[in-house]
Amino acid sequence: MLRGTFQFLQPTHDLVVTSPAFFLRKPNSPYTLNTGIEGEPSEELYALFTPADHWQPLLRWPFNPEGIAVIEVVDEELRREVIKCLHEALQIWIAQPHRHSELASNLLERALLLLDGVNPEQQHHHRDSRIFKAIDYMRRHYRQEINITSLSRHVGLSPSRFAHLFRSQMNVTPKQQLELIRLDVAAEKLLVTMNPVEEIGFSVGFTNPAHFSTRFKKRFNHSPRHYRAFHLRS
Repeated sequence: MLRGTFQFLQPTHDLVVTSPAFFLRKPNSPYTLNTGIEGEPSEELYALFTPADHWQPLLRWPFNPEGIAVIEVVDEELRREVIKCLHEALQIWIAQPHRHSELASNLLERALLLLDGVNPEQQHHHRDSRIFKAIDYMRRHYRQEINITSLSRHVGLSPSRFAHLFRSQMNVTPKQQLELIRLDVAAEKLLVTMNPVEEIGFSVGFTNPAHFSTRFKKRFNHSPRHYRAFHLRS
């Protein structure tokens, strides 16, 4: 992620990026980076990662011959959401990299999924800013009872229009998205606190402990207790 003005000096041609933008670089891609302009604030946030196999469709970026791809994001709400994912992933990784690597990877995957919606190499339309407004609302109020009516009212759409738009752009229903957010928060709480599993389930919006365990296992391939035990002993 780049904020400021950056110049990539490459063997065949130079590339100037005006922030805010996000870039990917393939391994062993030659370049020299000039960061910013004197007197202008700039920021570079990056991560080195080996992508999971199921990430490959999300990595079809517009790479140039030197192996560098840049996606500039015009939508301010989308930018904030992606940056939030990257900052949270970095904070989790710095805190305890061995225990929290899976959580950081989940956030990185989430950022790639969001950017996939504005990737010029893909054949779908850019995602509507109202969808990200709804997702932001879910992230801030996941403990509460949230339904289609409240979400659609928040973004100024009818319930039927909102439900259709959300599903078409995110490939999940609003209810499924809310559950993913709750489960991701629960996974983090399992590793950063020693609160009982049932208490964590209630804290993220699950009223039935058995249902919480079932849904958690479906997402992470471990029950909440096994997930905690596995990551805390690694």
